[in-house]
Amino acid sequence: MGLLWEKLWHRDHEQEDEILSDKQKKKRKAAARKRPIEEKESYKWIEVIQEVEQLLKSAAPERLAKIIHVFDREGDMAEVFDEVSKISNTGVVVRAAHNRIIAEENSHLREWLLSKPINMEVAVELPKTQKRQERIASLAIRYTPVKLRNPARIQGQEYIEVYGVYAV
Repeated sequence: MGLLWEKLWHRDHEQEDEILSDKQKKKRKAAARKRPIEEKESYKWIEVIQEVEQLLKSAAPERLAKIIHVFDREGDMAEVFDEVSKISNTGVVVRAAHNRIIAEENSHLREWLLSKPINMEVAVELPKTQKRQERIASLAIRYTPVKLRNPARIQGQEYIEVYGVYAV
């Protein structure tokens, strides 16, 4: 386990002289959706997958280890899943930000996972904090393979296959 690559960056905040109206905000969002992924701030999640793959190809072309990228909710993008699907021995764990549509179902990810049986229950020790007494919590975990419908902007495949995990 270890860190293979990192990118340091900061967001350039635009100084605006006036507050934007709701109509102006909607126009800005619509324009942002039409920009290619390579021009978006969120491209960093795809860039890390590509950079690590290039690094490993040059260092160990016949690698046996599986690389697992761990992303926060900002990395929940169809383009990330699409990129990972193209590379063998590579996976991704992403905390869901979007309640995606299930392919071949009339359902969304969170509701669909909640309809599945609990696969395991785990006791978790929670330490005392200023707002909570020390206690043992029961964590119910559901997991199952799932096919998520791809958005129209992802060409070539109708759905992406992932494992959905729901813990409460």
